[in-house]
Amino acid sequence: MGKYHFGGAALRPFVGVGYAPRVVHGTHVASGSFLSAQDGSRTFFFNQHSDTNYSMTHGVVASGGLEFRAGHLHISPEVRYVHWGSASLNSVGGDGSFEFTSKQDEFFVMLGVTWGNASH
Repeated sequence: MGKYHFGGAALRPFVGVGYAPRVVHGTHVASGSFLSAQDGSRTFFFNQHSDTNYSMTHGVVASGGLEFRAGHLHISPEVRYVHWGSASLNSVGGDGSFEFTSKQDEFFVMLGVTWGNASH
């Protein structure tokens, strides 16, 4: 992430752009059972766990904020937007009973607090 700061010593607005890779790991869990319409009995028939193997997705980042300075203390509230090139999670149940897809647009509100040299 590259940032460009504008302005003075105590209050410095900034903008930034960058690149973000996204890697998702986890476990896929599936199970099922049969519910009899005749007597209401339930028969368990499968339970499956497997590691996920999702492809890496790539995002473009844009941000903006303000940096306040008080001596060595720097406080930087920031808003950040990421647009991912593709959804990292995109799955539909084999019988069409469910579907989930990750969002391609994300918005973050962040607060940075650092201790450093008062002059830049």
